[in-house]
Amino acid sequence: MRGRKGELVQTEQEIRQVVVDLVHEIEGKADVDVAPDSSLGAGGLELTSLEVVRILVGLEEQLGVELEDGAIMNSRLEVVDDLVSLVVDCASELEPAGAST
Repeated sequence: MRGRKGELVQTEQEIRQVVVDLVHEIEGKADVDVAPDSSLGAGGLELTSLEVVRILVGLEEQLGVELEDGAIMNSRLEVVDDLVSLVVDCASELEPAGAST
């Protein structure tokens, strides 16, 4: 799968690891357990909306994919794997028809 700049976007597992690393970079979150089904908000990682935006920007920068505003606004970003799915969906939309990964 390729991002807008033609850089290879990783597998879902690798994308998930980038999310975990980005969560751990947030002050006070270095030691939290992050699972695919961890809630981003209350009762889970307790991320603020600003922290979620920072993670989205970090995903764009580290994975070389552009997360379209419309895709973000129409996504249900409740758990870690929702972030992974968003990256996969945005990267897939950029692939030419018939392209293989």
